[in-house]
Amino acid sequence: MARDTLIKLLATCSLLILYMAAPAQAALPLATDDTGTQGMMKFQVETGAEFGWDRETEHGTSTTSNHQTLNVAVTAGVLDSLDLVLSYPFSWQRMENNNGNGIDNSGLNDLSLELKWRFLELGPASFAIKPSITFPTANRDRRLGTGRAAYGATLISTVEFKPVTVHAN
Repeated sequence: MARDTLIKLLATCSLLILYMAAPAQAALPLATDDTGTQGMMKFQVETGAEFGWDRETEHGTSTTSNHQTLNVAVTAGVLDSLDLVLSYPFSWQRMENNNGNGIDNSGLNDLSLELKWRFLELGPASFAIKPSITFPTANRDRRLGTGRAAYGATLISTVEFKPVTVHAN
């Protein structure tokens, strides 16, 4: 009986936190991950796209910009609890103004490499860590990348309350 009470308490707390959360303005790379991995020698390919446009007028000059980004992520299961993820985004950017000046920047953005390791499973709960590194592979002069390496890590938890699953990153 104590386990059922604990599960109900955790579910109630999770729902209250979700209810009180502030709204988010979603944009790439907004992501929520789960602790699931592909499994040894299994693969996954994910794609995502972003489209944007803007028009501004300042001091009589109108500037129009359009951009599109396509991201491809390939995930390979190294072990049952360990995945290797390679992400490579490609961007198309076009800016022009009414004076006839224009810029067309398209190309590969900075590549990123991630490892996701599910290190703990406790009944309906599991935990993973996902360290990442981004390589400065893009042309910074064309505004396609940062020009420097970056790194980070995400701690991930997943709890399954059938039929509800809660992820926290």
